[in-house]
Amino acid sequence: MLIKFTKHALERMRLRNISKEEIINAIENPDQILNKIQKPKKMLEMPQDSNPITNKILNVLSDKWQNFQRFANRLNLSDKTDVKYLQLKLKELERKRIIKMDVFDNVKHWKIS
Repeated sequence: MLIKFTKHALERMRLRNISKEEIINAIENPDQILNKIQKPKKMLEMPQDSNPITNKILNVLSDKWQNFQRFANRLNLSDKTDVKYLQLKLKELERKRIIKMDVFDNVKHWKIS
């Protein structure tokens, strides 16, 4: 069987470390190539309770009401993006009814429910 390879095909084979013989064998015996195809790896699924960021937030929170500034200082947050992420995480935890939020003197305060 005579097979001609284009320059583009040869370049792709070189990049993927595939030899011409492997291609010819795959054409002649397609069952062998099916055995070599890798199945996609499963993504690790973390349970909701074991999220490290959520655990850190819950460790800093207590039964007493805390405002956001005190809360951010206890977590040692200085970057704006970290502070914004914390706000989003607090909203998420509030929606899941893990923490409570209340407003005192026009300032939001949080505590563990």
